Amino acid sequence: MNHISARVFSDSLRKYLRASGYFQKGLAKELGLHPKVLSRKLRGNGDSHLTAEEVQRIISILARWQAITTREEAFGLLELAKLEPDSFTDKDWETPPLSHLTGKDAMLDDVALHFIQRSLPAPLTSFVGREEEVEKLRGLLGRDEVRLVTLVGAGGSGKTRLAQHVANDMADEFAQGVWFVALASVLDAAQVPKSILQALGIQSTLALSAVQSLITYLRHKQLLLILDNFEQVREAAGVVGELLAAAPGLKVLVTSRVVLHLYGESEFKVSPLELPDSSAILDIAKLEQYGAIRLFIERARAVMPDFSLTTENAAAIAQICARVDGLPLTLELAAARVKVLPPELLLARLSAARLTMLTSEAWNLPIRQQALRKTIRWSYDLLTQTERIWFARLGVFNGGWSLEAAEAMMQAF
Repeated sequence: MNHISARVFSDSLRKYLRASGYFQKGLAKELGLHPKVLSRKLRGNGDSHLTAEEVQRIISILARWQAITTREEAFGLLELAKLEPDSFTDKDWETPPLSHLTGKDAMLDDVALHFIQRSLPAPLTSFVGREEEVEKLRGLLGRDEVRLVTLVGAGGSGKTRLAQHVANDMADEFAQGVWFVALASVLDAAQVPKSILQALGIQSTLALSAVQSLITYLRHKQLLLILDNFEQVREAAGVVGELLAAAPGLKVLVTSRVVLHLYGESEFKVSPLELPDSSAILDIAKLEQYGAIRLFIERARAVMPDFSLTTENAAAIAQICARVDGLPLTLELAAARVKVLPPELLLARLSAARLTMLTSEAWNLPIRQQALRKTIRWSYDLLTQTERIWFARLGVFNGGWSLEAAEAMMQAF
């Protein structure tokens, strides 16, 4: 590599480093060189020069740091260094980090889009009801000024499923697609950035913190990030704020039992599925229009294929749905019992012992969703000691409470 090539190559290299937040000193460390030695090589001083192997390693490091994101950029650097495009073998291009680089040909874009659309967990059951909520959430996320939406609701209300359904529908609207980050098993808020890195398939480096690595990667991306079950890591809300401030093309959809309390946050309440009025005449055709009834029937058919809504069981099914408050999780747990208990007997058992009845034997469900008691326990364990005292005192109210009554109860503590 001659002197002019070294200068042109190093100028381009520094631009990539500056744009991505990395420094030449960090690059020298990755190469195993003293910073001054690397400087001389980049300037082409005297007998100092970059070898072809060092140029290849630099390009690989830039790819790993997401300082370059396309094969065209890698080819451009090879050209500046007077190296041939085939300096990397086919195996090199198929192996990380070079395999993470995208191309511009239509076939590669189709493959990338297919992969992006599959970055969400594949649903194992159909999505039932919530047509109005789906349209409202799509509209909210589609607004340019809305970049953080938090789905808030009780445990088992269907926040995760709603988020996945809408995100899957909107995947084509984000250049880099939608990405799902499961946080239910993360109990330390400090681990949230690393969890996001893992979900995105990004490797952090010693030169940058996990947050800085995320910012570097997301800065020029347009994607939707789903942070699922954020309630137990709410101290990491500041990280979400940092990412949104640094990456203008980023949107974040959060599911949580509490809001993040960030400026610019849009709260979207996820309520139980719609229930029929208890005083309404039980018309089967009309009953099947309610989301709670439809979900119960469909999940009941999963264990009993010939199950159907009839004039004989309509009243019991409507009361079962009301008894479990129209919550999707409890409806599914209850529906699984119709294989051994007809609706009338199931209703009687639920009225006598709801917590012990609503359990599941599905081993691929999260532990907190295998029983209603565990769902409640999950929420209760997230409360502080003071909040647990308030929670117990709220038990004196029946059917809700006024703000004044809650304030009086809390002030008495």
